Amino acid sequence: SERARSREALQRATEGRGFDLELQGMRANGEPFWVRVIGELETRQTASPYLTGTVQDITADKHDEESLRVLARTDPLTGLLNRDAVLDALEERLADPAQAQVAVLYIDLDRFKTVNDALGHNAGDELLVRAARRIANAVGTEGLIARFGGDEFLVACDASGDPQQPERLAERILTAFADSFRFGKDEFAITASIGVAHAPQDGDRPQALIQNADLAMYHSKRRGRNGWQGFTPE
Repeated sequence: SERARSREALQRATEGRGFDLELQGMRANGEPFWVRVIGELETRQTASPYLTGTVQDITADKHDEESLRVLARTDPLTGLLNRDAVLDALEERLADPAQAQVAVLYIDLDRFKTVNDALGHNAGDELLVRAARRIANAVGTEGLIARFGGDEFLVACDASGDPQQPERLAERILTAFADSFRFGKDEFAITASIGVAHAPQDGDRPQALIQNADLAMYHSKRRGRNGWQGFTPE
């Protein structure tokens, strides 16, 4: 705890060693704050040694750090996690035996290029934002959602309690794309093709798991759009 760290620092100071640490506290209104405490034992000018140093309020710096951290993990267009963030999350889960039964849904929008070519990049970006919202509403809190690049999205979900959970999420996502997308007077039927891969059997590393989900997605797209396909070695 922060109190324990403070006590350890004071103990080090009484032994003649300086300290430099950051501590978090809570204001009366419940808001957190951070301070940087730098100190050392002063023994030269008095018979009774005492601590001297500084206490700096670094709350603003911490908020700036957190904002930068969030920005580094967020896709600026959709507000979803970005590629690096979801790769890190998968790496962490697969390294933990308690969380390693994770599944990945690789989602590719069908006919996205149609909107981009017909109406331009602004409409394409708007479609990606709306598609992200539909995926997020379908998944809810049952998985991590990321924009993986272009018109491709990734959902990582826990499959330990229910092995069929990823497939049910895939069905819900397909249902979310049942309604067409309207742009003024124009209407476009944009659906999704989804590939599903389960760890550890379909990959015990993020890249392998995602690659196999991607292969399954392409197989689903070749069979006919607006569907999902689970990965098989065949």
